[in-house]
Amino acid sequence: MGLLYSTQSHAVSFLSFDPRSMAMGGTGVVTAKPQQASLFNPALLLAPQLKKNQRAFAGGFIGARLLDRDGFLAAVDNYQDNKAEEVFDQRFKLAKANYQKGSLSSDEVRDVANAAEHWLEDINQLSDKPLRAALSYGFGGGKTQDTMAWGAHYRHYSVLGARIEVAAIDNLRVKQAIEILNIIADVADQSADIAELAEALDTQGLEQLIIEAINSGEVSDELAAFYDLPGVQELVAESIKAGELVTPLNEYFDFEGLAAALQNNADTEDKPELKRYLRYQIPEQFESTISVEGAEVDETSVSYATQLPADPALQVGVNLKHIKLTTIGLTERVEEFEYNDIKNSKYRKEYRSINADAGVFYKISPRYAVAAVVKNILPKNYHTANGHTIKYRPLLRIAGSYKQKKLQLVADLDITRNDPLGYDPDKQYLGLGAEWMIVPRAAIRAGLRNNLHNDERLYSLGFGVGSKNASVDFAIAKSNKNEELGAALQIAIKF
Repeated sequence: MGLLYSTQSHAVSFLSFDPRSMAMGGTGVVTAKPQQASLFNPALLLAPQLKKNQRAFAGGFIGARLLDRDGFLAAVDNYQDNKAEEVFDQRFKLAKANYQKGSLSSDEVRDVANAAEHWLEDINQLSDKPLRAALSYGFGGGKTQDTMAWGAHYRHYSVLGARIEVAAIDNLRVKQAIEILNIIADVADQSADIAELAEALDTQGLEQLIIEAINSGEVSDELAAFYDLPGVQELVAESIKAGELVTPLNEYFDFEGLAAALQNNADTEDKPELKRYLRYQIPEQFESTISVEGAEVDETSVSYATQLPADPALQVGVNLKHIKLTTIGLTERVEEFEYNDIKNSKYRKEYRSINADAGVFYKISPRYAVAAVVKNILPKNYHTANGHTIKYRPLLRIAGSYKQKKLQLVADLDITRNDPLGYDPDKQYLGLGAEWMIVPRAAIRAGLRNNLHNDERLYSLGFGVGSKNASVDFAIAKSNKNEELGAALQIAIKF
C-alpha cells in the first residue's frame, strides 16, 4: 500500500481527540476500540475477542486542543503587564492639557514620545504569531460478530487559526510621529538656551544677523565682528544648531502658518490646533489586520469489516462517509473585527462531498499485530472566501503493537505529510504509546507524539476505568515547548 502514495502528498492532518489515543501519543490505527474504529481504522470494527453479550457497542467523546507555537499568549500577557497603551494615553492627555495652558515642557513631549515607542514595541510583539484552537466531539457505535462487523460514526471538528499583522505603513506613521515629537523637544530646549543667551547679551541688530546665519548656515563678516563680545559666538553656534534641528520638521510642519497663528492668539488662551499645520494628512485609521482561517467539518459514516476466508488473522474494513465542510477565511482591520464575523456568510463557503477510508489489521501472533489505513481516498480541494485552498489528500498511516498480559506498546507512523488547517506547520507524526493495566478494568497510559517535519514533541498521560459494560477515559497532553495543550474525555458502553 505504501507504494500507492507519495510521501510528499499533502492531506489534512491525522489529529486525535479520542482520549485513549491522545494519551498514547496519538496512536490508534492498530489499537483503537471498536466504537472508535470508524475514525481510526475500520478494520478494527471486527472484535471477535469480545464476549457475545458485549458485541454491540457505542461511545461518545469530546476533546480540545490549543496551539500557540510562537508565544502569542505570552506576548498578550506581556502587553497587559506593561500597560504601555495606558501610560501613553495618560501622558498624551497631560501634554495636551498643558499645551492648552501654555505650560507644555520639552520633557513632557519626550515622555509622550517614549511612551509611544514602548507601546509600538509591545504591539509589534503581537504581530505574526498565529493562535490555533480546535474542538471535536462525536459518537460511534456498531455490532461485531465472529467474522464480520458493521458500524457508524458522527464527528464534528472545528479548527480556527487567527493572526494579527501590524501593517508596515502603521509602523512608519507612528515612528514618524515619535521622530517629530523628539525633534520638537530638542528644538524647544535649544530655543530656551538661545533666549537666555540673547537676553544676557541684549545687543541690538544682532538678532537679524543670526537669523541670516541660520538660513544660510554661514557666519557673515558683520556677525563675526561681534565675536569679541562675551557669549556671542556661543549664541551664534546654538542658533545655527537650532536651525539644523528645525529643518527636518519643515517636511512635516507649516512653521510660518503656525507662527502667525501663535502671534494672532498671543492675547488669548486659545491655542492653535497643531494638526492644522501638518504638511501630511494624519491617518484616520490604522491598516493593521487580523486574519482568521479554519473550517467546520461534520463527518457521518457507515463502516463494514470482515475477515478474509483465506486467513482469519487478516481483517479488512471500509468506511464510506459524507462530509459537510464549511471553510472560514477573512481578513479585517483590527478595529473593525468582531468574533461573530466568522459566522457571516460572506466569509464562509460550504461544501458537501462523499469520501472513503480503507484499513487492514493483521494479528501476527497473540502478542504482535500490524495495521494500516488510508483515509480520504478521493482527493478534494476546498477554497476559503479569502482565496486559500484546503486540501484533502489520501493519508496513509501504518502501525504496529506488542502486547503482554498487562502491558501494550504501540507505534504509529504517518507515511504522508499532512497539510493542517489554520496557520499551523506541516505535520508528519510518529506516535509512541504504552498502556499498563493496573487491574483488569483500570489502565494508565502515556505517550509521545513527534512531528518529523520540525521535531516538535507532544507528551501525554491518561487513564481509563470501566465496568463490565461501560468505561470512562481521560487524557491530557502538553508539548515540550508549552505551545500545545490538549484534553479529551470519552464515555463508552457495551451491551
